[in-house]
Amino acid sequence: MREEFAQRKIRLDPEEVEKQRISRYLKWIRRHGVPVFPGVYHVMGKLGSKGILQAVCTSSAYGDAHQSLELSGILPKLDAVVYGTEVEHPKQATDIFLTAAKKLRAEPGNCLVVEDSLSGAQAAIRAGMRLCRKIGNNDARDGNSVSSLYEILQLFEEAEYGS
Repeated sequence: MREEFAQRKIRLDPEEVEKQRISRYLKWIRRHGVPVFPGVYHVMGKLGSKGILQAVCTSSAYGDAHQSLELSGILPKLDAVVYGTEVEHPKQATDIFLTAAKKLRAEPGNCLVVEDSLSGAQAAIRAGMRLCRKIGNNDARDGNSVSSLYEILQLFEEAEYGS
């Protein structure tokens, strides 16, 4: 694309393009709201009431992700956030999850990652964390997957009460 712009003598300031992109994104979010998985507020509230620390690990840059978390109302419920710009290697690597564990002062083996992408799921496992993969309608289900966030509460209750 850069070559095409250069051939046509179109000059773009990358910072201005990024500002425009963020501006349009925020305008869309303010109009339509931040899309979140059904049950996220309920599940976060229940886990928080049990004293379970919660973090978000996102490959997105601070600007977009922070605004989305803030506008969705999720940010105040979190104990930590790790943005893609904070780590050297993105989510296919373990950096983002290990950084979250460090911020939470938790051992990786005591962390449960709820992940919706395959690369993130693989990274969580390589980080030594337990995985609960949030799957969509067309994904294959396995022993680590849930189709609804409410199933996560069931897993915690089963672990807590031994059912």
